[in-house]
Amino acid sequence: MRDDGGFPLGMVEKIDATGVEGWVERSGDMEVEIAVNGQVVASSFPSQNRELGGVVRDIGFSRTLKGLWKFLGEGDCVQVLYAGRALPIAGHGDRWTCGDERASNVPKLLQRINDGYVFDKYGHLNLSMQADKEYQDWVLDTYNALREEIRGVIGCDSFAIYGTMLGAVREGNFIGHDNDFDMVYVSRFSDPEGVKAEFARLCGRLIDSGYWLHPKKTHTWVRRRGTKQKMDIFFSWFDANGMFHLSYGYHGAPVGREGFEKLVPYKLGNREVMLPEASPGILEQTFGHGWRTPDRGFKHQSPSRRIDKKYFLDQVRLSELYWKQFYRDNNVSDGSQFAKFVAGRLDPSSTVLEIGSGTGRDAIFFAEHGHVVFGADRAAEGVQRASATAGERSLKAAFHVVDASDESELSRFVESVPQSGPLVVYMRFFLHSIPVAVQELIFDVISRLPPGFLLALEFRTDKDAHQPKTYADHYRRFIEPGEVAASLKRRGFTIDFEEQGTGLSPFGDEDPHLARILARKD
Repeated sequence: MRDDGGFPLGMVEKIDATGVEGWVERSGDMEVEIAVNGQVVASSFPSQNRELGGVVRDIGFSRTLKGLWKFLGEGDCVQVLYAGRALPIAGHGDRWTCGDERASNVPKLLQRINDGYVFDKYGHLNLSMQADKEYQDWVLDTYNALREEIRGVIGCDSFAIYGTMLGAVREGNFIGHDNDFDMVYVSRFSDPEGVKAEFARLCGRLIDSGYWLHPKKTHTWVRRRGTKQKMDIFFSWFDANGMFHLSYGYHGAPVGREGFEKLVPYKLGNREVMLPEASPGILEQTFGHGWRTPDRGFKHQSPSRRIDKKYFLDQVRLSELYWKQFYRDNNVSDGSQFAKFVAGRLDPSSTVLEIGSGTGRDAIFFAEHGHVVFGADRAAEGVQRASATAGERSLKAAFHVVDASDESELSRFVESVPQSGPLVVYMRFFLHSIPVAVQELIFDVISRLPPGFLLALEFRTDKDAHQPKTYADHYRRFIEPGEVAASLKRRGFTIDFEEQGTGLSPFGDEDPHLARILARKD
């Protein structure tokens, strides 16, 4: 479809607070430009697959612009331009006009763009990575430090990948609208278990080295202490046929081993990085055949993405790494409100057996109030912190590394606890952090203890699912309290006390909906 002057046309199919999306009848490599009040503020290339007239062509475009709309006020207009002409916008004519009754802040937007700011790949307005020399120095220093860490753990070199490799090879610079540095190592293994175990081991070592990590299924975020900038470390491997695979997926045909051993220099900002000689082929595998054309709206999460979920890091390893990091970042503090609630109902010199003791917050509290305490947690960091605190304070408290999902391991721990007074089995904020199958296994194990002991539970309920969370990345299972009570009754427990609601354990701005259950084994 063309206008009377022969200019290529198209359509903006979506324009909203997330960005713009549409297609053009492509002619050459002209950019699609997004203009506010006639001034271009962002652009993209029409290089995404779209079907038009029954034929799939590279004519689609998109641009994420979440940060744009806060600058717009009443009467400001947005146009999408191609070949100097405004594309029609579905439902709006040739321009979208802001109808909000607020003052325009477009002059500030234009000044920031003039100062080197760009909309990054997530649509936020930030200083271009090409203009941020301080960040370039920081990120390349961190990259080289992490290369040494990876070499020490895995015994291989690592290199830039994804958007960072793309910038170095295609532009000799960082991609301006990118927001981090991507690096990768090639695993020594090809099988899923070997690749995943190696990556988890690397993550654990980096945490031990003092880095802050947020491990995910396909990669990990990494920060140096005291900084906000992050790196991404991905893993890769060659399959049994010698073909290359990337943990976060790719869009083209896999390449073989040739060209990986030899590293060659590429300019990246004001420095050089060493990349495999095979980098152009790696980029075609990673982004598809159009990788040489800049596409600021490119999204990995598209139908062409090829990714092998067998290599996703499993929830058990993710949980171990999460708690390893969490316990390194959080100190032992005063006992929780639930610990104080339970302590007021205990006989003097009771024996408290805590499953999921973490860094010993509540266990230490019970020990300081004259009880003998035995804590168990799967995270060695938590156990070490709790043991150190108990030792410093000369408390009757012992802590052990125990995997509560392993029935024989949990049974040995529970059965080894000597009782010097009435027994209490204590679990706070633990049930909702484990799958229901592990919960039932724990109930089976503790129900084999001699009768008469007290079980004290506090956990998040199903009504807490949509409440604000201080630690948003915790794994949580939101539990219907009646199901827990019924499970205990089937095992011969009597419910002595039960309540649920908010106000039981507020923390900062969070006030979770919790259940408390005190039950006694008959």
